[in-house]
Amino acid sequence: MNDTFNPEDLARYAKVLEYFPGEKNIKSSTDADVLCPAHGDNDPSLGVDLRRNGAGRKVVLTCRSHGCPYGSIIQAVGLTSEDLRFNSTNGPTPIEGCTLKAYAAEKRLPLDFLVGDEVALEQINYWGKPAISIPYPDEDGNVVSERFRINLHKPTTGPDDRFRWKKQP
Repeated sequence: MNDTFNPEDLARYAKVLEYFPGEKNIKSSTDADVLCPAHGDNDPSLGVDLRRNGAGRKVVLTCRSHGCPYGSIIQAVGLTSEDLRFNSTNGPTPIEGCTLKAYAAEKRLPLDFLVGDEVALEQINYWGKPAISIPYPDEDGNVVSERFRINLHKPTTGPDDRFRWKKQP
């Protein structure tokens, strides 16, 4: 079945798999099971499969253990539905990285202000690249969501893909 996909499709599929951290069971160049990010998965139960159908080539996601909703799965790893359709030049934007120092310079803000208690940005590692963690607290100060700035500049083409979201459990 792999011969029905060109090398670019297979490379893009491999890039999509990188968005799913943890253990992976790679069955072929178009089929894999990974840890489902939408629930506390201990065994790879999320099918991440490259398929061709009447709408074209796309990655299909199927949570086999809890039946997690598609929207919850893609939100948990910071992908969009468009990222999983391979009908044009779309696909996940490569992670270039974004450091706090570069962000502070770009926004012309003092680094001490950005990392201070009021803003509380943190330098982190996201998929092997530098990124900024942006906490979103509720009225009691508990972090309920987290946003990651993974690219400093907006892409010249395609969607604005500078951020990824992570909901807190």
